[in-house]
Amino acid sequence: MVTRILWLSRHEPEKEQIDELKEVFGEIEITQVRQFIKSIGHIVKLMGSKYDEAVVVLPYSLRVQMVEKGLRPIVSVRSENNEHLYFDVFLGYCARTMPLRRYHKMREENSCAELHERITYLEKKIESLRGE
Repeated sequence: MVTRILWLSRHEPEKEQIDELKEVFGEIEITQVRQFIKSIGHIVKLMGSKYDEAVVVLPYSLRVQMVEKGLRPIVSVRSENNEHLYFDVFLGYCARTMPLRRYHKMREENSCAELHERITYLEKKIESLRGE
């Protein structure tokens, strides 16, 4: 099965990034969108049912909104020299992330439900401590 990836960035995917995505997902098909993303509605419309994953270079607020819509944006972690180190999956508030390889393995093992329950619990706890 081919994993269809929406690449939301003005930068072309690098060989190292493509190689890592292939290691994690197997056969992949990447579609790049370079246009300016204004809103979560724009992202949801782009994703539709056409893509399985999204690699994004977006502001924090849009990544949070993606999570709120049930999407899990993938972001590139870069070195001080701007070299790709690995991918993280953005999981929500407080800049919570998890390495893509680990997240994908958990998802394959069906242990993600427990992870998502824990994240939801922690987010609610943080909100209550802040008095929101």
